[in-house]
Amino acid sequence: MATRFWDERFSTEEYIYGEDPNDFIRERISLHEGQDDPRVLDLACGEGRNSVFLAKLGYAVTALDFSSVGIEKTRALAQKNEIPAYSLITNGSDSLSEGNGCADLDSETDRDLDRKPEDQKPGSINLVCTDALRWSPSFQYPLVIATFFHLWSEHKPKLFDLYRHLLKPGGRMVTEWFHTRQRIHGYTSGGPREAEMLVTAEELRSAFSDFEIIICEERERELFEGPKHCGPAYVVRFEARKPR
Repeated sequence: MATRFWDERFSTEEYIYGEDPNDFIRERISLHEGQDDPRVLDLACGEGRNSVFLAKLGYAVTALDFSSVGIEKTRALAQKNEIPAYSLITNGSDSLSEGNGCADLDSETDRDLDRKPEDQKPGSINLVCTDALRWSPSFQYPLVIATFFHLWSEHKPKLFDLYRHLLKPGGRMVTEWFHTRQRIHGYTSGGPREAEMLVTAEELRSAFSDFEIIICEERERELFEGPKHCGPAYVVRFEARKPR
């Protein structure tokens, strides 16, 4: 049901969350362009705006979403920006088995890309269409980003554990979420209708209490992220580093 919802929502020529990166991602990632390991995971990438931005900075991006329509729009946006992209078809792992083989999106563009994500070339995007909570990659990332990736309350502990699993020791997560006030106080700039799917700064501090908290702030801000994220919003901005 959720997959169908997002497939239908993304089924427009327009990029409903815009083509430019999220402000917080642009601000925080631009400060760390020189990291040794260029791999980054864009969790719940949607239509690919953040993934393309990161690839332009020289990162080897894994863009993951369970909406095939969103993944296709990410591919189209990458092509528009002359970013090489290839898809990794998966049923929950990054194993390149017969059941999880790779399929080129554009053989001319993708010909020189390495098949293994860990050997992926900087400045490219590896597209993964799967349910994030079922995904079990065989390696960990130095950087994981996500913007407005919300799940029902019963799935939150698994989502928080996913960040822990996906980050290598010393790795950073950079995320922006809608605060519960977004719904309770009647903001109309986006986000789930159910307040229980939203978060608070205290909730994130508790979930990642053993991490080095770099930024954890609740604030009202103006969203300019396409027609579906537009206007005043109440958000939580969270950046943290996994213990080494």
